[in-house]
Amino acid sequence: MNAEKWWTNIIHNTFQPLLRPNEQLPSELIPKLLHRFWSDEGYMLLPDVPLVLRGARNLQSLRYDRVVVGVITNSDDRVPDVLTSLGLKVSPLRYGDSKAEGGNWDVDFTVMSYDVGHEKPDRRIFEAAEGMLDVVRGAGAAASAEGDGWEKVYVGDEYDKDVVGAVDAGWKAVLINDSQDAKVEWCDA
Repeated sequence: MNAEKWWTNIIHNTFQPLLRPNEQLPSELIPKLLHRFWSDEGYMLLPDVPLVLRGARNLQSLRYDRVVVGVITNSDDRVPDVLTSLGLKVSPLRYGDSKAEGGNWDVDFTVMSYDVGHEKPDRRIFEAAEGMLDVVRGAGAAASAEGDGWEKVYVGDEYDKDVVGAVDAGWKAVLINDSQDAKVEWCDA
């Protein structure tokens, strides 16, 4: 079942018990909710994200040969569309693809639990991201992101899912608290 059908069922089954007998959901309710949460209408990009992404790209000239940015999320295939609607340039590359398209992307690949079959903090979703790193760098199956000089850093906002998952998978982790007194913490094993 695709994400649109799944969410349609969730919306219908959530509101149907609240209706009187023989009453129908308003015909525009499901399409409006689907659109809202498939676009920037339902989400907000933290103001510093574009600046942080540009700053990461600038690290290429200072310290690293290449900076690859991926998104790992416990969500479905709406994520690339949502990120694009928020103004980010998102590569179409996602888990399961075997060839990367060239381009100047803010996000080089997406790894969604919807595709992988595992959610953070399960290390397998991080391993899936390492596989996508191999695709992006053009190494294919011959080389691995494991132990070959790549520094893997995961930035997240949930300690139990993001930090624990990343550290257990051998990554470094950064925890962002997006409250008014925003705080960033490096978390190591």
